[in-house]
Amino acid sequence: MWHAYRVELYPHYNQFTGITDDQGHPLTFPAAFRKRRRDDEPKGIVKVVPE
Repeated sequence: MWHAYRVELYPHYNQFTGITDDQGHPLTFPAAFRKRRRDDEPKGIVKVVPE
């Protein structure tokens, strides 16, 4: 997918990432991709960048 659309796809198997939320609950991969690591703010999954 990277060569055609410049996106990477990750399978979701309901596994935890080792990253926790504000309450200390472990996050799954889709939930972990929706927050920034440096300040735990929510982020979008897709970001359009100019070539």
